[in-house]
Amino acid sequence: MSLVLLLVLIVATGTGCQQRYLDMNAVERIVRMENPEYENKPIPKHVMDSLASLVETYHNQIAAYANDKGQLQLLYKNIAQRYLDIGYYEQQIEYYTSRIEAGKNLPSGADKKVYYDYAAIMLMQKKLYSDAYANLQESLKLSPDNTFLLYYSGYCAGLIGKAIRPDNESEGMDWLGKAVKYYQQALKTDPDYIDALYGISIIYVYELGQPEMAIPSLLHIKEQSKENVDALFVLAAAYTMTENYRAAIAEYTEIEKITSSDEKKKAATDNIRQLQAMQ
Repeated sequence: MSLVLLLVLIVATGTGCQQRYLDMNAVERIVRMENPEYENKPIPKHVMDSLASLVETYHNQIAAYANDKGQLQLLYKNIAQRYLDIGYYEQQIEYYTSRIEAGKNLPSGADKKVYYDYAAIMLMQKKLYSDAYANLQESLKLSPDNTFLLYYSGYCAGLIGKAIRPDNESEGMDWLGKAVKYYQQALKTDPDYIDALYGISIIYVYELGQPEMAIPSLLHIKEQSKENVDALFVLAAAYTMTENYRAAIAEYTEIEKITSSDEKKKAATDNIRQLQAMQ
Protein backbone atom coordinates (compact mmCIF):
# COMPACT_ATOMS: atom_id res chain seq x y z
CA MET A 1 0.00 0.00 0.00
CA SER A 2 1.35 3.43 -0.90
CA LEU A 3 1.99 6.13 1.67
CA VAL A 4 -0.59 8.43 0.04
CA LEU A 5 -3.27 5.69 0.04
CA LEU A 6 -2.60 4.88 3.68
CA LEU A 7 -2.92 8.55 4.52
CA VAL A 8 -6.27 8.67 2.74
CA LEU A 9 -7.44 5.76 4.87
CA ILE A 10 -6.25 7.50 8.02
CA VAL A 11 -8.19 10.62 7.08
CA ALA A 12 -11.29 8.61 6.25
CA THR A 13 -11.35 6.16 9.15
CA GLY A 14 -8.65 6.77 11.73
CA THR A 15 -9.20 10.39 12.69
CA GLY A 16 -12.49 11.93 13.83
CA CYS A 17 -13.26 15.57 13.12
CA GLN A 18 -12.74 16.48 16.75
CA GLN A 19 -9.44 14.67 17.26
CA ARG A 20 -6.46 16.96 17.90
CA TYR A 21 -3.73 14.44 17.30
CA LEU A 22 -2.90 11.66 14.89
CA ASP A 23 -3.43 8.04 15.84
CA MET A 24 0.04 6.86 16.85
CA ASN A 25 -0.70 3.33 15.64
CA ALA A 26 -1.25 4.71 12.15
CA VAL A 27 1.95 6.71 12.45
CA GLU A 28 3.84 3.60 13.45
CA ARG A 29 2.49 1.77 10.37
CA ILE A 30 3.70 4.59 8.14
CA VAL A 31 7.14 4.55 9.71
CA ARG A 32 7.43 0.78 9.40
CA MET A 33 6.27 0.80 5.79
CA GLU A 34 8.73 3.50 4.75
CA ASN A 35 11.68 2.51 6.94
CA PRO A 36 12.83 -1.13 6.54
CA GLU A 37 15.02 -0.76 9.62
CA TYR A 38 11.92 -1.04 11.81
CA GLU A 39 10.18 -3.75 9.79
CA ASN A 40 10.72 -6.61 12.25
CA LYS A 41 11.60 -4.85 15.48
CA PRO A 42 10.04 -2.29 17.82
CA ILE A 43 10.50 1.38 17.03
CA PRO A 44 12.64 2.85 19.84
CA LYS A 45 10.65 4.63 22.52
CA HIS A 46 12.63 7.85 22.14
CA VAL A 47 11.72 7.95 18.43
CA MET A 48 8.02 7.40 19.20
CA ASP A 49 8.19 10.08 21.88
CA SER A 50 9.69 12.46 19.34
CA LEU A 51 6.91 11.65 16.89
CA ALA A 52 4.22 12.23 19.51
CA SER A 53 5.80 15.57 20.43
CA LEU A 54 5.93 16.59 16.79
CA VAL A 55 2.25 15.70 16.30
CA GLU A 56 1.35 17.94 19.24
CA THR A 57 2.93 20.96 17.56
CA TYR A 58 0.38 20.60 14.73
CA HIS A 59 -2.75 20.20 16.86
CA ASN A 60 -4.11 23.67 16.07
CA GLN A 61 -3.74 23.17 12.32
CA ILE A 62 -5.33 19.71 12.53
CA ALA A 63 -8.33 21.26 14.27
CA ALA A 64 -8.48 24.08 11.73
CA TYR A 65 -8.65 21.63 8.82
CA ALA A 66 -11.07 19.23 10.54
CA ASN A 67 -13.81 19.82 7.96
CA ASP A 68 -11.57 20.04 4.89
CA LYS A 69 -10.36 16.52 4.11
CA GLY A 70 -8.25 17.70 1.19
CA GLN A 71 -6.27 20.15 3.28
CA LEU A 72 -6.18 17.71 6.19
CA GLN A 73 -4.72 15.00 3.94
CA LEU A 74 -1.99 17.35 2.74
CA LEU A 75 -1.20 18.30 6.33
CA TYR A 76 -1.03 14.64 7.38
CA LYS A 77 1.26 13.88 4.46
CA ASN A 78 3.57 16.71 5.53
CA ILE A 79 3.56 15.53 9.15
CA ALA A 80 4.15 11.92 8.11
CA GLN A 81 7.17 12.95 6.07
CA ARG A 82 8.56 14.75 9.09
CA TYR A 83 8.03 11.57 11.10
CA LEU A 84 9.99 9.61 8.55
CA ASP A 85 12.80 12.15 8.72
CA ILE A 86 13.25 11.56 12.45
CA GLY A 87 15.10 8.28 12.06
CA TYR A 88 17.44 9.86 9.54
CA TYR A 89 17.98 12.80 11.88
CA GLU A 90 18.92 10.37 14.67
CA GLN A 91 21.62 8.82 12.52
CA GLN A 92 22.89 12.16 11.26
CA ILE A 93 23.15 13.85 14.64
CA GLU A 94 25.16 10.91 15.98
CA TYR A 95 27.48 11.22 12.99
CA TYR A 96 27.79 14.99 13.33
CA THR A 97 28.33 14.83 17.07
CA SER A 98 31.24 12.46 16.54
CA ARG A 99 32.71 14.89 13.98
CA ILE A 100 32.39 17.83 16.34
CA GLU A 101 34.00 15.89 19.19
CA ALA A 102 36.85 14.96 16.84
CA GLY A 103 37.34 18.64 15.93
CA LYS A 104 36.18 18.19 12.34
CA ASN A 105 34.06 20.69 10.44
CA LEU A 106 30.48 19.93 9.51
CA PRO A 107 29.93 19.04 5.84
CA SER A 108 28.25 21.64 3.66
CA GLY A 109 24.79 21.55 2.10
CA ALA A 110 21.46 20.03 3.10
CA ASP A 111 22.89 17.52 5.56
CA LYS A 112 24.11 20.39 7.71
CA LYS A 113 20.53 21.68 7.86
CA VAL A 114 19.35 18.25 9.02
CA TYR A 115 21.77 18.50 11.92
CA TYR A 116 20.64 21.96 12.98
CA ASP A 117 16.94 21.12 12.59
CA TYR A 118 17.17 17.99 14.67
CA ALA A 119 19.40 19.58 17.30
CA ALA A 120 16.85 22.39 17.70
CA ILE A 121 13.98 19.92 18.13
CA MET A 122 15.83 17.92 20.77
CA LEU A 123 16.98 21.05 22.62
CA MET A 124 13.46 22.47 22.71
CA GLN A 125 12.18 19.21 24.15
CA LYS A 126 14.77 19.63 26.90
CA LYS A 127 13.68 23.29 27.36
CA LEU A 128 17.16 24.53 26.38
CA TYR A 129 15.74 27.38 24.36
CA SER A 130 18.88 29.49 23.95
CA ASP A 131 20.78 26.55 22.45
CA ALA A 132 17.77 25.64 20.30
CA TYR A 133 17.55 29.22 19.05
CA ALA A 134 21.23 29.17 18.05
CA ASN A 135 20.68 26.01 15.96
CA LEU A 136 17.57 27.47 14.37
CA GLN A 137 19.58 30.51 13.28
CA GLU A 138 22.09 28.28 11.52
CA SER A 139 19.30 26.37 9.82
CA LEU A 140 17.62 29.60 8.71
CA LYS A 141 20.81 30.57 6.88
CA LEU A 142 20.21 27.51 4.68
CA SER A 143 16.43 27.89 4.43
CA PRO A 144 15.51 31.52 5.23
CA ASP A 145 11.83 31.32 4.25
CA ASN A 146 10.99 28.11 6.11
CA THR A 147 7.74 28.76 7.99
CA PHE A 148 8.44 26.28 10.76
CA LEU A 149 11.98 27.52 11.41
CA LEU A 150 10.69 31.10 11.59
CA TYR A 151 7.89 30.07 13.95
CA TYR A 152 10.16 28.13 16.30
CA SER A 153 12.69 30.96 16.28
CA GLY A 154 9.91 33.24 17.50
CA TYR A 155 8.78 30.66 20.03
CA CYS A 156 12.27 30.29 21.51
CA ALA A 157 12.98 34.03 21.43
CA GLY A 158 9.75 34.71 23.30
CA LEU A 159 10.57 32.24 26.06
CA ILE A 160 14.13 33.57 26.35
CA GLY A 161 12.83 37.13 26.62
CA LYS A 162 10.27 36.18 29.26
CA ALA A 163 12.94 34.43 31.33
CA ILE A 164 15.51 37.25 31.05
CA ARG A 165 13.20 40.22 31.51
CA PRO A 166 12.85 40.12 35.35
CA ASP A 167 16.63 40.54 35.70
CA ASN A 168 17.36 42.58 32.58
CA GLU A 169 14.42 44.57 31.21
CA SER A 170 16.27 45.91 28.16
CA GLU A 171 17.66 42.57 27.00
CA GLY A 172 14.37 40.83 27.70
CA MET A 173 12.50 43.36 25.57
CA ASP A 174 15.03 42.90 22.77
CA TRP A 175 14.30 39.18 22.74
CA LEU A 176 10.56 39.77 22.78
CA GLY A 177 10.99 42.11 19.82
CA LYS A 178 12.83 39.35 17.98
CA ALA A 179 9.99 36.96 18.76
CA VAL A 180 7.45 39.32 17.21
CA LYS A 181 9.56 39.75 14.08
CA TYR A 182 9.98 36.01 13.59
CA TYR A 183 6.26 35.38 14.07
CA GLN A 184 5.53 38.13 11.54
CA GLN A 185 7.93 36.54 9.04
CA ALA A 186 6.34 33.13 9.57
CA LEU A 187 2.91 34.64 8.91
CA LYS A 188 4.17 36.23 5.70
CA THR A 189 4.93 32.73 4.42
CA ASP A 190 1.67 31.28 5.78
CA PRO A 191 -0.93 33.87 6.92
CA ASP A 192 -3.20 31.13 8.30
CA TYR A 193 -0.59 29.45 10.52
CA ILE A 194 -2.53 29.24 13.79
CA ASP A 195 0.45 28.56 16.04
CA ALA A 196 2.22 31.71 14.82
CA LEU A 197 -0.97 33.77 15.15
CA TYR A 198 -1.37 32.49 18.71
CA GLY A 199 2.30 32.99 19.58
CA ILE A 200 2.42 36.61 18.48
CA SER A 201 -0.84 37.28 20.34
CA ILE A 202 0.60 35.93 23.59
CA ILE A 203 3.57 38.27 23.26
CA TYR A 204 1.39 41.30 22.55
CA VAL A 205 -1.13 40.64 25.34
CA TYR A 206 0.93 39.25 28.20
CA GLU A 207 4.44 40.56 27.58
CA LEU A 208 4.26 43.85 25.66
CA GLY A 209 0.93 45.12 26.99
CA GLN A 210 -0.35 45.84 23.46
CA PRO A 211 -3.64 43.91 23.37
CA GLU A 212 -5.02 45.94 20.48
CA MET A 213 -2.24 44.51 18.31
CA ALA A 214 -3.28 40.94 19.16
CA ILE A 215 -7.00 41.19 18.48
CA PRO A 216 -6.82 40.87 14.64
CA SER A 217 -4.65 37.73 14.92
CA LEU A 218 -6.95 36.20 17.54
CA LEU A 219 -10.03 36.91 15.42
CA HIS A 220 -8.26 35.23 12.50
CA ILE A 221 -7.73 32.14 14.65
CA LYS A 222 -11.41 32.24 15.64
CA GLU A 223 -12.42 32.31 11.97
CA GLN A 224 -10.42 29.13 11.32
CA SER A 225 -10.99 27.27 14.58
CA LYS A 226 -14.12 28.38 16.44
CA GLU A 227 -13.51 25.96 19.31
CA ASN A 228 -9.94 27.02 20.05
CA VAL A 229 -10.56 27.72 23.72
CA ASP A 230 -7.00 28.84 24.48
CA ALA A 231 -7.20 31.53 21.80
CA LEU A 232 -10.63 32.62 23.05
CA PHE A 233 -9.22 33.12 26.54
CA VAL A 234 -6.47 35.35 25.16
CA LEU A 235 -9.01 37.24 23.02
CA ALA A 236 -11.20 37.82 26.09
CA ALA A 237 -8.14 39.04 28.01
CA ALA A 238 -7.28 41.44 25.16
CA TYR A 239 -10.82 42.83 25.16
CA THR A 240 -10.67 43.25 28.95
CA MET A 241 -7.37 45.12 28.73
CA THR A 242 -8.87 47.49 26.13
CA GLU A 243 -11.93 47.95 28.39
CA ASN A 244 -14.27 46.34 25.88
CA TYR A 245 -15.97 44.42 28.67
CA ARG A 246 -19.05 43.46 26.69
CA ALA A 247 -16.92 41.74 24.03
CA ALA A 248 -14.84 40.02 26.73
CA ILE A 249 -17.99 38.68 28.41
CA ALA A 250 -19.20 37.38 25.04
CA GLU A 251 -15.96 35.40 24.55
CA TYR A 252 -16.03 33.98 28.07
CA THR A 253 -19.67 33.01 27.54
CA GLU A 254 -18.68 31.19 24.36
CA ILE A 255 -15.96 29.34 26.28
CA GLU A 256 -18.54 28.23 28.87
CA LYS A 257 -20.61 26.70 26.06
CA ILE A 258 -17.88 24.82 24.19
CA THR A 259 -15.23 23.75 26.69
CA SER A 260 -15.28 20.23 28.14
CA SER A 261 -12.87 21.27 30.91
CA ASP A 262 -14.52 22.01 34.25
CA GLU A 263 -11.50 24.09 35.24
CA LYS A 264 -11.69 26.29 32.14
CA LYS A 265 -15.46 26.62 32.44
CA LYS A 266 -15.08 27.78 36.04
CA ALA A 267 -12.37 30.27 35.04
CA ALA A 268 -14.64 31.70 32.34
CA THR A 269 -17.59 31.95 34.74
CA ASP A 270 -15.48 33.68 37.40
CA ASN A 271 -14.17 36.17 34.85
CA ILE A 272 -17.70 36.96 33.65
CA ARG A 273 -18.77 37.76 37.21
CA GLN A 274 -15.79 40.06 37.73
CA LEU A 275 -16.43 41.88 34.46
CA GLN A 276 -20.13 42.28 35.18
CA ALA A 277 -19.20 43.90 38.50
CA MET A 278 -16.96 46.37 36.66
CA GLN A 279 -19.65 47.56 34.25
